[in-house]
Amino acid sequence: MKKKNIYHVVIVLLLCIAAFTGILNAAEKADKEVLIVAVDYPPYEFEFPKGDLKGFDVEVTEEAFRRAGIKVRFEFFPWKRAMQMVKEGNATGALSCAKMPDRESFIIFSDPISRMTDIFLVRKDYKGPDISYYAQLKELKLIVGTVRGEAYIERCKTFGIPYDLSPSYEVAKKKLIDGRIDIMPTLLENFLYTGRETNLTDRFKWFEMREDFLVKDFHVCFCKKWPGVENIVTVFNEKLAEIKKDGTYDAIHSKYR
Repeated sequence: MKKKNIYHVVIVLLLCIAAFTGILNAAEKADKEVLIVAVDYPPYEFEFPKGDLKGFDVEVTEEAFRRAGIKVRFEFFPWKRAMQMVKEGNATGALSCAKMPDRESFIIFSDPISRMTDIFLVRKDYKGPDISYYAQLKELKLIVGTVRGEAYIERCKTFGIPYDLSPSYEVAKKKLIDGRIDIMPTLLENFLYTGRETNLTDRFKWFEMREDFLVKDFHVCFCKKWPGVENIVTVFNEKLAEIKKDGTYDAIHSKYR
């Protein structure tokens, strides 16, 4: 056999091997689950579902992956640990996740999956002025409480405001009721849902934040280290757009109102 013919045979064999390997790899990836980590934060996500309620961000994310033919598993951790897992490449992504500059180095943000309304939560007997800005917290010398790993910590640092940390929002709200903290930045959506569940809504009042830098959207924060993440994000966003267009998104959210 001539050298030229041998060369062609070798090339064809290599192409066949490469194609077969690609098929095997695709099949292997199809069998694998993506791991989305989250924190228990109703009504966005529930660690322990209540009937058919899993949290509207969980349901939307789950449906987008289902339409994409990708298996998804959700696991719940404290927020700081969840973000560390994404940063280290031990999770595909996290929700519900705000777009923050310090996350951009290790995260690809999906298109928005939900909205949020930032508020300052105080006790019902609070007698001070209305509070709409972080700068006021320092002026009023209020004891601020928040949760470990939350973005509110960075805002307090920016304004030089001392803060108290709790492991969860429920613990922080208990501190607020007991007078161990004076004010708590949080989300209105979470407060109204959990307050309704625990009959504590009437123990508090709130002021909506008016800061120019506030983020209003939540995303799935996808890990840049995760194999094939760019394709995963692309198909996720495509299916998310479908869900919003065909009414599925609104139908999911209507269950939580």
